[in-house]
Amino acid sequence: MTIKQIKKGFTLIELLVVISIIALLISILMPALNTARQQATGTVCQGNQKTLALAWTMYADENDSRLVGNSVDYIVNGNPGPQWVQPPQDENGVWLNNAGRRDETTDEYRFNGIRAGDLWKYYESLDVLSCPGDNRAMKRQPPRDVFRSYGMPYIMGCGRVQTSTSAWAQTYRPYMKIEEVKHPSRIYTFVEEDHLGMYGFNNGGWHLPINFSGYNVPVTGGWNPATYTFFDLIGIWHNKRSTFAFADGHVEIHSWQDERTHEWVKKYDSDTIDNIYMETFLARDNVDCEWLLKGYMDKSRLR
Repeated sequence: MTIKQIKKGFTLIELLVVISIIALLISILMPALNTARQQATGTVCQGNQKTLALAWTMYADENDSRLVGNSVDYIVNGNPGPQWVQPPQDENGVWLNNAGRRDETTDEYRFNGIRAGDLWKYYESLDVLSCPGDNRAMKRQPPRDVFRSYGMPYIMGCGRVQTSTSAWAQTYRPYMKIEEVKHPSRIYTFVEEDHLGMYGFNNGGWHLPINFSGYNVPVTGGWNPATYTFFDLIGIWHNKRSTFAFADGHVEIHSWQDERTHEWVKKYDSDTIDNIYMETFLARDNVDCEWLLKGYMDKSRLR
């Protein structure tokens, strides 16, 4: 007697149930995977800044403890002085640091400027200056597709604050020699900076106003929590965290606590308006700004 074999497949309802379960699992796993990816980029970023912190120290060791300049495009008395990186420059070494030539900026010109910097010989790798979590090069159109992910605070070394007559230059004295940094484990030397790329590159240093007055919001008061202010954008590329290198050579990832900090960065990160300056963000009682202020300088540097 022949036994008739009957083939049975999934019913439509069973298929829909399976698909729903898979979709639910994906929705649960994706945030975890995204967090893991951002944490992985943070690990690479920490390594990058560790290298930069070492280069910063080695430069001072070989130059009578003098600190390398924080600015990128600032000329002092006709001389650019020591600069950790320089602006993009063409094959003839001519700077492309003005709006008239901005559209000519390419990555190769940016790389020329980086290689011309005074810290280049200490790390000699372009990858060191690019955080893998920084996706501005992919989401922005040239020349706003900036390459470099890190900035140096204005207070470090010669540059704009040292020579300028602007409000911030009249507020504090920059660190000019490494021994002037009295609390090296607290004072940071490199930050992740989300520059808007108005010039086709990240120009200048990273600025945190103190006793600041100007750019739409008048602010005075120094360490007064009612007057805390942001100006240059922080790069928040590691799951609401950012990486900092410190004067003693250590590197840490800092978690941002105030939601206003995230909203401020998101607002200007997507900005497409070709402004020279963005508005100053008054961050009253913002614990993130307080943390940045304490790591930017010692109170003894106030004028």
